[in-house]
Formats: sequence, C-alpha cells, structure tokens
Amino acid sequence: MPNHVQFIIAQLFGSHAFFDLNRCFFVHWSSVNHGDRYHVIKSQTKISDELSAHVTRIVNDLDTKNNTSEIESIFSKLTTEINTKITNELSARLNSSFTAELGKNNNKLTTEIKKINSCDAEAQKILSMVDFDQLSVANHSSSSESSSSRLSDLSLEENRNRFKRVFDSNKEEGETLDYAFETVRCKIRQLTGEKIGKETVKNVYYGGGDPKFRIVISIMRWVDSKESANNNAE
Repeated sequence: MPNHVQFIIAQLFGSHAFFDLNRCFFVHWSSVNHGDRYHVIKSQTKISDELSAHVTRIVNDLDTKNNTSEIESIFSKLTTEINTKITNELSARLNSSFTAELGKNNNKLTTEIKKINSCDAEAQKILSMVDFDQLSVANHSSSSESSSSRLSDLSLEENRNRFKRVFDSNKEEGETLDYAFETVRCKIRQLTGEKIGKETVKNVYYGGGDPKFRIVISIMRWVDSKESANNNAE
C-alpha cells in the first residue's frame, strides 16, 4: 500500500486502524496455503490500489471543494473591496472635479453679473443725464417759444398798428376802404413783387387772421417806405 495512502488512512481513522488491518491480514495470511498466496497478493494489490484511488479522489474532492469555496470567498471579498475602492475613488474625483468646475463657472458668472450690473448702472446714470438734459432743453425751448410767441405777438401787433396808422394817413379823402385796400395791395406788389390779395391787406388792417411772415415783411417794407417818404417831406 502506498505511503501516502497509509498516511491518509492513519489521518482519517487513526494509526490503530492501519495496525489492525495489517494484523488481520497477517493472521489470514498465515492460514493461506502456498498455492493460493498468489491470488491473495493480487487481491491485496487490487484492494490497495482501489483504496488508494478512492482516498486520492476523496482528498482531491475535499481539496477542490475547500479550495473552491475559499477561493470564491476570497475572490468575492476582493471584488467587493476593489469595486468599493474604485467607486469611492471615482466618486471622489468626480465630486472634486465637478465642485472645482462648478466653482470656476460660478466665479465667471458672478464676474459677468457684476459687469452687467455695472454697465446697467452706468447706462441708468447716462439715461438720467440725458433725460435731465432733454427736460432742461424742453423747458428752455418751451420758455423760449413762449417768449418768442409773446415777442412775435407784440411785434405783430406793433406792426399792425404802424400799418394802420400809415394806411390811414395815406388814404385819400373820399376813398372807400375797399378801394384803399386794393390801392395799397397794388403798391406793395410793385415795391416787393409779392402777390398779396386785398383780403390779406384788410385782415392785417383789422387784426384778423395770422398772416405769413413773408407777407408781414412785404407789408412792413411798404410801411417803411411811406414813413421814410413822410419824414423826408417834413
């Protein structure tokens, strides 16, 4: 019987089992005649081989099962640890990268908002200045227009009074007003070339309507010429 089989039998059943087996074999061996011993030895070898093979198979099965279970346990544990470590490391890196990128973008956004607010404040300031200037100009313009209007009204009234005075002084005795208006109209046209209707001259005389500026200028040229002629005559 091979030594490793003997060792395994001793480990499994105790050293006394192997001793009892040998003793039993020795007893039976002594009672076997010489002719049958060959068959006994052959049977002993077969049994030893079968026992050795069976024990080896058992040992291999035990080793395989035990090792497989242990390997699977170690592999599972190692896999879990590796996956956990990779996950934690990846999460840490992603969180760190995301936080850094988010902080960078937030800083950029904050800077842009400050620029926009600054530009908006400057624009509001300029707009306020423009509105104030426009209001000042409008007030000044309104005041100027009002003053100009008053001056224009005064000037027009004064010119009308002058025209009426000169018209009356140059009207021939016995002339009707319509005839006098037509006469003055013709003289103004001769003097200035301006086409003026009789009704226009009449309206200026009575202060009716709002004659155009060029009409007033033409009429006042006639008035100036008459006043100049009267002054020279004196």
